[in-house]
Amino acid sequence: MAYNDNYFDSKPFKDILKRYESSVLTGDSIYLEPDEFTHIAEYYQENGNTEKAKEAIDQALRLFPGALAPLLLRSRIALITEQDIEKAKEYAACIDDKSDLDYYYLYAEIMLADNQIEKADEYLESKYADIDEEDKEDYVLDVANLYADYGYANEMEKWLERSEDRNSTDYLELKARMVLSEEDFEEAERIYQELTEKEPFSSYYWNQLATTQFMRGNISDSIQSSEFAIAINPNDTDAIVNKANGLFSIHNLEGALEYYQRYARLHPQDPMGEMFVGTILLNLGRSEETIPHFRKAIELAEGDDARQADMYKQLAFTYSNLNEMDKALATIDKALEKDELDANEAMVIKGYMELQRQNVKQAVKFFTAAITNSKENPEIVFRIAVSVFENGYQVLCYRLLSHLFAMVPDDWEDGYAYMAYCCKSLGKQDEYELYLKIACDRNPYEVSIAFEDILPEDLDEKKYYNYLIEKK
Repeated sequence: MAYNDNYFDSKPFKDILKRYESSVLTGDSIYLEPDEFTHIAEYYQENGNTEKAKEAIDQALRLFPGALAPLLLRSRIALITEQDIEKAKEYAACIDDKSDLDYYYLYAEIMLADNQIEKADEYLESKYADIDEEDKEDYVLDVANLYADYGYANEMEKWLERSEDRNSTDYLELKARMVLSEEDFEEAERIYQELTEKEPFSSYYWNQLATTQFMRGNISDSIQSSEFAIAINPNDTDAIVNKANGLFSIHNLEGALEYYQRYARLHPQDPMGEMFVGTILLNLGRSEETIPHFRKAIELAEGDDARQADMYKQLAFTYSNLNEMDKALATIDKALEKDELDANEAMVIKGYMELQRQNVKQAVKFFTAAITNSKENPEIVFRIAVSVFENGYQVLCYRLLSHLFAMVPDDWEDGYAYMAYCCKSLGKQDEYELYLKIACDRNPYEVSIAFEDILPEDLDEKKYYNYLIEKK
C-alpha cells in the first residue's frame, strides 16, 4: 500500500520519461502503454506540475479513450486539485471497465468529496457482496484507506475490523494511520518499528517512523530513522526534510541548513525550499544572505496569498534585523494587502521591530493598540509577551504572562516556559519551579526554545525538568 516513489528514480522510468519529453519537444508522436503515460503524469503531479500531468493524460486518452489508469488520475486531479466534482464525474463516466475495483473506489471517493458519506458507504457495501473471495481482503483494506484519506476514522475502523490478515504490512500501515488519528503516537511508533523490521528497505516506512518519533519528541531517534531512509534513497525529499526538521529542533542550525539546501536543490520550483533556507539563515544571524531566498520564495508562491503573507513577514523581520525599518514596515504592509495577515498581528510585528531598535515608546503604542483592538485576545497577548521576551524585557514579559494566565482556560499550553525563564532570571524560585513543571508537561518544545542557551542539544525532552532544576 505504501507508494514506492523510488520508481521515479529508476532507470526504466527515466528512459520512458526521456522518450516522452523528447517527443514533446520535437512534436513527434510517441506510443506508450496507458500505465506508462499515467506514471509520467503522476511524476509531474507529484512535482507540482499539474498542467504537464494533464498533457500526458490527454496523450494517453487520444490513443486509449476509455483506459482505466489515465482516467482515474484525471478524475482525481479534477476532484482534488481543481475541486470540480462534476468534471470528476465526467471523466469517471468515460472509463470502459466499470467492474474494476479501482473504479468502485473512485466512484465512492467522488461521493465522499461531495459529503455523501452514507451513500458512499452503501455503495461500497453493495459492491463488497459481489466481490470474489480472493479479492475481499484487498477491498477491505483499500476502502479503509479511502476513508483514512478523507479523515473518517469511524468508517475506517469499521472496514479495518473486517481484515483477516492482521500481520500484513497493508493492515499494519492502516492500523498505524488509525492510531495516529487518535493521537496514540506511542502505539503508532511501535507499529512503524514493526513495519521497518518487515520491510527494512522501505524508505516510506522509515519516514513514517521518523515523523511519529518527531511527534513524540524523540528527536534523536527521528533523525536516525531519517538517516536510514536517506541511505536507502539519497534523494528522498521526505527523509531530507524530516532530518532537517529534527536538526532544527535540537538547534543544530548549520546541519539543518545543509539538508534544507538539499531539499531546495531537488525542488527548485517549490517556494518552501527557499523559505526553509531563508529561515535558517535568519536564525543564524546571516540576514543579508536571507533576503534573496525570501524574495525568490515570494516569487514562486505567486497566487498563494496565505503563503506570500507569511513570506513577507519573514522578509520584514530580515529588514528589521538589518535596521532597515522603512523597508521592514513597508513589507509588513505588503503582507496586510494579501488579506491573510490579521491587522492586530501586524501591529505586534511592528512593535517587535520597534523593540529591536530599542524604541520602547513606539513599541508600546503598537502593542497597546493590538491588545485593545483584539479585545485582549489571548493569542495576541501571548505573541506580545514572546516579542518582549526575545528582546530581553523580562519584567514586562512576566507582567504580560501573569495577565494572560489569569484569563485563559486551565489547559492552556503556551507561555509557561517563557514565564519560567523570567522567574528564574528575576529570582522567583518557587514560581520558577511551578511554571517550569507546567511547561515541561504541556509544551516541552517551548521549553527547548526558551531555555536553548542552557539545554544541551541532544537532551531528551523527558529530562528537561530535572536537568533545569539541578542546573544552578
